[in-house]
Amino acid sequence: MSRRVRTTTTTTTAGKSSAKSKKISISKRKITHNVIKKKISVKKSSSTKRYLEQTSSIKSCS
Repeated sequence: MSRRVRTTTTTTTAGKSSAKSKKISISKRKITHNVIKKKISVKKSSSTKRYLEQTSSIKSCS
């Protein structure tokens, strides 16, 4: 019984921590996305749009 309880507690804590990190990464992505949108609205040239798209794709991959 004690072994089972220990394993369940460790899995639940790990799940909570991973969920927290996921939430943080999503919020960071939202912030960066908003910043990119602002930049595009300020400079509506095709060259900047292409550059921003490349940088965003690289960020999402990593």
